[in-house]
Amino acid sequence: DRLNIDNDIREGSVQMILLVEDSIRFYSSILPNLYNYILMQSQNFATEALNPHAATLRMRGRHKVMLARNYEEALALYEKYKDNTLGVISDAQFPVNGKKDPEAGLKLLRAIRAED
Repeated sequence: DRLNIDNDIREGSVQMILLVEDSIRFYSSILPNLYNYILMQSQNFATEALNPHAATLRMRGRHKVMLARNYEEALALYEKYKDNTLGVISDAQFPVNGKKDPEAGLKLLRAIRAED
């Protein structure tokens, strides 16, 4: 999704879901489930289209999932795509300035909440 998000937001105003997780084990298990859910939702939405072309456009306009592995990356992605952010799924503990911080998730969500 990282390769397509700029074009898809510009052309189709798609929404972004920000996943913040530094554990390969966890994001390797959650990403397939999240994509599966989004794909099912997009397919259901596409069935409401009036013609095949509209259905294809609706399928291409699915939500994008962006993975951040630390606080700085997460905040940068949010800042860049905040107008198209649908939601944030965050771990509680991940690196801030290169060091694991047990309060990183709360700090990130507080920073986002202060702005939005």
